[in-house]
Amino acid sequence: IKLFQRKINFHATNSYENELIKISFPYSKSITTIPNLIRMPKFFNLKLKKQIIFLGRINPIKNIHLLIEAFSIVSQSIASDYELKIIGEASLDYEKDYFNRLKVLVENKSLNNRVHFLGPKYNDEKFKIIAQSYCLVLPSKSENFGNVVLEALTQKTPVIASENTPWKVLKNKNAGYWVKPDAISLANVLKTILSLDKSSYIKLQENSYKLVFEKFSYTNNLSLWKRFYNNLN
Repeated sequence: IKLFQRKINFHATNSYENELIKISFPYSKSITTIPNLIRMPKFFNLKLKKQIIFLGRINPIKNIHLLIEAFSIVSQSIASDYELKIIGEASLDYEKDYFNRLKVLVENKSLNNRVHFLGPKYNDEKFKIIAQSYCLVLPSKSENFGNVVLEALTQKTPVIASENTPWKVLKNKNAGYWVKPDAISLANVLKTILSLDKSSYIKLQENSYKLVFEKFSYTNNLSLWKRFYNNLN
């Protein structure tokens, strides 16, 4: 690609990715930062359940073990009647090995009745589970974007994302939390969100939906792509 970089217009989904492209392809024709956009799905106005969810691949890079450890900490106090639901599948051999280690961790933490692996979920079924959840947690070691964040926000479900993901805007817009990817930090922020009074939590929900609708929906941001293509030469 470096041989042809002077003819390439690169698309980055965030400022961090933009900087990586600059380093790898310093002579590229252009680099434009446009976030991934989402077609707003149906909003399911469902009653909240006492559940926290993870949605994504069952892969070591997702740090799911840290989430389980954090949940184990909070389940001993404020979240004693909450469940953790892990949605996704392990396809590759090393992912299956990781999945087995997660199940052992759950058993060692005596959380078999509180942590549930639901497998992959799609379409309305997936969005209904998200809509019924108190929050979604993305504790990843690394993410170039994280579309599951957008999916959660469309259902007014606040998100807790690790600082290794490009989601500082959650913190800036009071639409969620952006925290260090370790069990203690995750546990502390889970305690924080689960301790919110009703009005504070509703405000967090409203900010979540406002953020995705204004900044990441096709309806309001398709002009970014039109401008990008119009400026190509």
